[in-house]
Amino acid sequence: MEPTNDLDPSQAIEPVGPRQLWDKRPDESQRAFDAFVRYRDAEKRSFKNIADQLNCSPQNIFQWSSKFNWRLRCDAFDLEQDRIQREELARGRMRMRERHLRLALSMQGIAAHAIREWQARIASGTVLNLAPEQIALLTKCSVELERTAMGVEREHQYTTINVVLGQHRYPGEQGGEDEGEPKLLKDFEAEEYEKLDADERAALDSWRDPPKRKALN
Repeated sequence: MEPTNDLDPSQAIEPVGPRQLWDKRPDESQRAFDAFVRYRDAEKRSFKNIADQLNCSPQNIFQWSSKFNWRLRCDAFDLEQDRIQREELARGRMRMRERHLRLALSMQGIAAHAIREWQARIASGTVLNLAPEQIALLTKCSVELERTAMGVEREHQYTTINVVLGQHRYPGEQGGEDEGEPKLLKDFEAEEYEKLDADERAALDSWRDPPKRKALN
């Protein structure tokens, strides 16, 4: 004999999930919770706006927010909403990729069918009568498709560094005999040399070309 159930199925108790921070607290009155929900879901959270909606003083709203920790509960609610939004965006991107993939496969099927038709016409000797721009586009697409399939490496680019080694020459020095020899002295250095007086030039010239020691008798 099957056991009888005296409970009314319409009054069956549903399992209660885990309580969240933004849910109603056991010690929280319904009026205080309604105020919290209005504050939590407001686009711009303000005690004064909630007080005006409930026709009570802002001090009363502040007491409820302090007693029932509205700030912590709102932060937890915002984090959960952000998580839900990010998950929904991720699912949306996945659905978008699936739609694009189906569309791409459909377009490829149509293109493959058209190519088979062209191949059949070519095999039968029928003229395709393609316009020049159609031929150019077909060539470009085929080349890009081949490169993508073959994985052609990109050309390596190198930086060339030219190092020029030379010797500065001052007025009075003789350069090479080659008429094409480049001028090694910069204009700035030449101007600075011209600004020196006779003693400074003599000291500079003696530093570049020091006098030889006299031989001892």
